[in-house]
Amino acid sequence: MTLRIKLLIIFILLSSTIFYVKNTYSQSLEEALVAAYKNNPLLKSQRASLRATDEQIPQALAGFRPSLTFSSSASVNHVQGKSTGSTDTKPRSLSLSLSQSIYNGGRTTNTIKQAEANIVAARARINQSEQSVLQSVIRIYMDVLRDSAVLELNLSNEQRLKKQAQATRDRFDVGEVTRTDVAQAEARLSRVISDRVAAEGALGVSKATFKRITGIKAKSLTRVPPISFLPSSIDKAISLALEKNPALIQALNVQKAAIASIEIARSSMRPSVTINGSLTTSYDSSVLNYISETAQVSTSLSIPIYQGGVLSSQVRQAKQVASQRRLELEQQRQTVIEGVTSAWTALQSASDRIRSNIVQVEAAEIALDGVIQEAEVGARTTLDVLDAEQELLDAQVSLVRAERDEFVAAFDLRLAIGTLSAEELGLPTALYNPNRNYNLVKNKLFGVEISE
Repeated sequence: MTLRIKLLIIFILLSSTIFYVKNTYSQSLEEALVAAYKNNPLLKSQRASLRATDEQIPQALAGFRPSLTFSSSASVNHVQGKSTGSTDTKPRSLSLSLSQSIYNGGRTTNTIKQAEANIVAARARINQSEQSVLQSVIRIYMDVLRDSAVLELNLSNEQRLKKQAQATRDRFDVGEVTRTDVAQAEARLSRVISDRVAAEGALGVSKATFKRITGIKAKSLTRVPPISFLPSSIDKAISLALEKNPALIQALNVQKAAIASIEIARSSMRPSVTINGSLTTSYDSSVLNYISETAQVSTSLSIPIYQGGVLSSQVRQAKQVASQRRLELEQQRQTVIEGVTSAWTALQSASDRIRSNIVQVEAAEIALDGVIQEAEVGARTTLDVLDAEQELLDAQVSLVRAERDEFVAAFDLRLAIGTLSAEELGLPTALYNPNRNYNLVKNKLFGVEISE
């Protein structure tokens, strides 16, 4: 297959940005993404953190529930009297106490609101981490493909220059070229060998990073799937990002939690009403068969009057924190817009570079063909041929790099928008369900077992 046909195929596939590498590869990008989704320790730790945050809900709901306490006491008393002599008693008692909050100034209601907001924020945070990890997989996957393709180009060029250097030496032996031509061919061969060694090193580094991120070795990678689900305009991309970006969702719910904390602080300045009940059984051995049972129900009302100004200070503090969170939300909104704009620009730039590189490769091939023909009739020197070959190699490498950059830029855009999660990508694996643990612990009254 000629280079022109290869370039035509590349041009047809560029609309889908399919990166071409030898078809001996069998490890797909999808498999790498699934491996990272399952094995990445950062995601595992964030999921554990989310499950810990889920516990804020049952802790908040506990404010609506009664507290029940059982207590018992037993003692031995020895009394020594001058006239009555000594007396031994063994009083014992059993007590069951219940306390139920009727009104606590709205503390429990707002604590629940705060917990719900914290949980949504934690889910957004884990979604952001998930998307960042998956993008790092895409980047390193494309790095391995790019470095493999660059190494292949360098190996092919090295083999061609070895033959050319030998042919130049043979022509020198019969007096067709000068020693200078031989030296130029050998110098260019040494440079190509050096480039090949550097390409091998770059590929080794990329494979090591691939192993760290995904937990599996980059044995054999396949062509990447086409890019899809990209917005048609930057305005649509920004609009979608303002709806879906997890960092923005996190900031919004952190603000909601801060607003709830204001009402929690205010609840300490409001009256509270509590019902208390107790049932006590007492036994006194000093009185024959004396057993007493006491049942008591009481209502307590507490109204804070003045606590040195600490309650007012706590409300003011909560308001300032809420103001801070509001400003952080606006800052995050601007950051999201900036991120989408930058990613969009980078994608357009990479696409333009590809079109330019295709033209450059075509021109370099034509130039090389012409220089070789002119060299055969003595109109060009060996150095001219070597330079033309190097220009073609450089153009091919630039095209490979541009293809990688366009693919990565497309997924950088999806990351900026917030549509790079495992669910959005449709990865063929069991997705982590945050509702499972939430529903498990929300109304759990007893037990200390945890889920994974």
